[in-house]
Amino acid sequence: MVFEFMHTVGVAPSQQSLDVLLSKTRQLRVFGGGSVVDRLLRDELLYQTDEGRVISTLREAMRVVDGNFGHCMCYGDPTLELSDALGARLALISIHHGFSIRWRGWETDAKLVDGRGLMEWLATQGVTGPLAQYKEEQQREEAERQEWIRWSKLAPSCLQPLELRNPDLDAMRDALEAHYPGGPQRALVLLEWYGSGTSPWWRMCFAYEEIPGDLLKTIAPKDLIAAAATATLSDSQLEGAARLFATWRYGSSPRSRPLQLPGLVKFRVLEHMLRSTDPDKQACARRAFGPASE
Repeated sequence: MVFEFMHTVGVAPSQQSLDVLLSKTRQLRVFGGGSVVDRLLRDELLYQTDEGRVISTLREAMRVVDGNFGHCMCYGDPTLELSDALGARLALISIHHGFSIRWRGWETDAKLVDGRGLMEWLATQGVTGPLAQYKEEQQREEAERQEWIRWSKLAPSCLQPLELRNPDLDAMRDALEAHYPGGPQRALVLLEWYGSGTSPWWRMCFAYEEIPGDLLKTIAPKDLIAAAATATLSDSQLEGAARLFATWRYGSSPRSRPLQLPGLVKFRVLEHMLRSTDPDKQACARRAFGPASE
């Protein structure tokens, strides 16, 4: 259905075309859920009005940036139904994350000038869910931004001048080799960084957390094992080693197994993972290093 919308013939979003539409609107209904082209996905009526004063305030709250903006890949939530004085539908406008709106008269979504303002307008009419969700998403995005700042500051000093958002792994590897000529020494630095992430290893992890993992995979396995066998490893280095050895398969076969580790290294990594309070991490440890993995 999104594909269908993306191939709808329309014009670029503009405030003028939206104003013309709203000037014809005499009845407004708000439905839970999204819409595709001219189809509501849920028949859950949240609010309705035919008061001209209220509809006029919507015109002030729903301002857009002129020009094409792209397509959100969700259906939106909620959806506004605009109708004329006789109740004939003029348009369905779905709201996407308090960030953009979609109307079939436009060839793309339109960016909102003040998404929070539109969410607050809905809350004023008693539709409070979108504003609560908007605030949650803003808080989540801020938490992720702060986590990125924390994590990027932990990068080895020789990598700090490089772009970490869109990394050039070859340039990063060259910088590491120049600064840490020894393979085990280089591995220890990267294990420390690799073990500093906070997202799950096995699902929905932050993609940037795999940068040190990708760099570790360029180091010879014997040097990785030598690093992991170092007498004193920090908790972050142990975490990095566990993440690397438990999740990296050496070979392209579906039956590929983790690297065969010396008993001492395997014991240290397994012990570290089993001390975790994360049951998924414990299960991962048993799969990778338990008796069944032999």
